[in-house]
Amino acid sequence: MKWVAIAAVASVISCTNKESSVSDISDNYSGQYICKSMQFLDSPIDINGDGTATTDLLSEYSTLGFTEDVIKTHFTISSAKQYNEDIRCHVRIPMQDVTYYKISDEYTTNEMGNDAIVCFSYYVDLSGQVVFVLHNESNTNIYYSNEYEEHYLDYKYLGIQSIKANGDGVLRLVIKNAFYDYCTNTFIEGLVESVYERVSCNY
Repeated sequence: MKWVAIAAVASVISCTNKESSVSDISDNYSGQYICKSMQFLDSPIDINGDGTATTDLLSEYSTLGFTEDVIKTHFTISSAKQYNEDIRCHVRIPMQDVTYYKISDEYTTNEMGNDAIVCFSYYVDLSGQVVFVLHNESNTNIYYSNEYEEHYLDYKYLGIQSIKANGDGVLRLVIKNAFYDYCTNTFIEGLVESVYERVSCNY
């Protein structure tokens, strides 16, 4: 299993003090989160084929039957009970599900959309800081290719690039992804910033 370099160190000085326990510190982050926005950090694209290009991917995905449910799915950050305890978090994200046909040089997407799991973890170090670690080892294995086709092509590029959190109930993930843009009829890579808000706590 491959660990990606530490992506972010979140200060909790404003919420805790030196006497705080590990649970007190991690409770600033633990709870259930839901996606509130998903912005493509480049030129507008059309991923649902409606003829309208936008950077608001949440609105694009909400028109697809399966991914509409995916973006409404909560994910949970659990509390840490001891220093340096690795707490894994799995986030379900919407995908286009792109297939490339080599002979005809054409792309298709799943009209209902699909999903993938991105993963990160965190731990509270001995100084009382919350440290986030990225784990991007799983989704690229879904992609496969043969003589005629490439399946799950967008999954090949998927991975968390950075995490921002400061214990205020908001988590920002910058995720590398790839899309088929119906406006330009091209397959492109880019970064997506997804903002998640805590809707319930674990304590």
